Amino acid sequence: MKILREIRDYFLPAYSVKYADPENDIKMLAKMVRQTERLINSKTGKRYVYCFLSDDKNLRTAQYLFRRNGVPVVCHKSHYNWSGYEWVLRISNDVLDKDENINNFINSIEAQRRSVSVPDYEERIKIIKRQKMGYER
Repeated sequence: MKILREIRDYFLPAYSVKYADPENDIKMLAKMVRQTERLINSKTGKRYVYCFLSDDKNLRTAQYLFRRNGVPVVCHKSHYNWSGYEWVLRISNDVLDKDENINNFINSIEAQRRSVSVPDYEERIKIIKRQKMGYER
């Protein structure tokens, strides 16, 4: 089943970099992400960066924003916060070590997370969801 999802995601037209706008995408992700945690060891011993979202309904939208900017994130069901399972976006630390651009992208989100202001947030979410489906606006 995982292979089918990867194939589907690969062929979706919106996963091209056509709509990527790193500056605005960082602002949107900084607004969506409530917490990031680095170097968390999973059961397999690998290290990851976990991005906890403030609202789970925008999980796929946030995943799309990461992917269209070249960050390979995976949806993961985590029990990190001990309050039950929660969906997070997870990035392998190996990817961050290999690619400086991805590392800078994640650092920019973390830096802007507390001070970002997006006045037309809901409208932008609607536009991003349409772009995810392959439409211009």
